Amino acid sequence: MGAVRQSRSRGVPEPVSWICCGRFGRPQGVRGEVRLWPENRETSLLRAGRVLHVGPETGPDEQVTLQSVRADAQGPVVRIAGIEDRDAAAALTGRWWFEDRSSFEPAGKDEYYVADLIGVSVRTVDGRALGPVRDVWNFGGGDILVVEGDRGEILIPFAGDHVVEVDVKAGIVVVRIDVD
Repeated sequence: MGAVRQSRSRGVPEPVSWICCGRFGRPQGVRGEVRLWPENRETSLLRAGRVLHVGPETGPDEQVTLQSVRADAQGPVVRIAGIEDRDAAAALTGRWWFEDRSSFEPAGKDEYYVADLIGVSVRTVDGRALGPVRDVWNFGGGDILVVEGDRGEILIPFAGDHVVEVDVKAGIVVVRIDVD
């Protein structure tokens, strides 16, 4: 199937305007840097001078400005303007980075944002309703739709052999799987 762009909606009331793009980790060093775990490790949104919207899992409650961004083997390490020491950086640990949904590029052909797939109804090619998409996982082998079915969680590979149709606007994903 297509690629899934890694940006998630987390606990934000409808209509969703904020998309969760990452989470702050622990401070790095003693000069105010902090680890940032982006949902999309290849994001181009992390650059000095950009304003990030930061808050708890439910949505942003403050804006911060990136002073610097560097990468190490684990990913981005950022410095926020006005944060000069480890203790101040520690206050960001566990907080989330959000972006306004309207600022995202349109998804390309056969690409979908995770936030756009959450809540979409999944049915089989013969019309059997399976339930809504609750999440999209990726452990390195490809994307997996997590569907909340009547009998519990159903995991469906998001790949051409299993996914026949995706119509985000209509709110439907049609799959070819045996659920019995």
